[in-house]
Amino acid sequence: MEIDIAHLSRLARVAIRAEEMAKIKKDLSSILGYVSELEAVGAGPAEVLADSDLRNVMRSDTDAYEKGRFSESILSQAPDREGSYIAVKKILEK
Repeated sequence: MEIDIAHLSRLARVAIRAEEMAKIKKDLSSILGYVSELEAVGAGPAEVLADSDLRNVMRSDTDAYEKGRFSESILSQAPDREGSYIAVKKILEK
């Protein structure tokens, strides 16, 4: 498979110098080769992680802090405020 680095860089809107093209092409070829090996073995995410000690740690979905705990501290740092809101310059018209 021929990898067109210039085309990929245009699609990604990333500027790549000519001297970087060969290194990037080599790196992408290695990555794609590794992915091909994984596809051939059929190693999906479940199979790869099944034998590991890795696990996702989740916290309960509750408020970490009571409401308004940091409001005054944050508002005191704003250049201008209106009540409990930070006042900003109007930039959009109707």
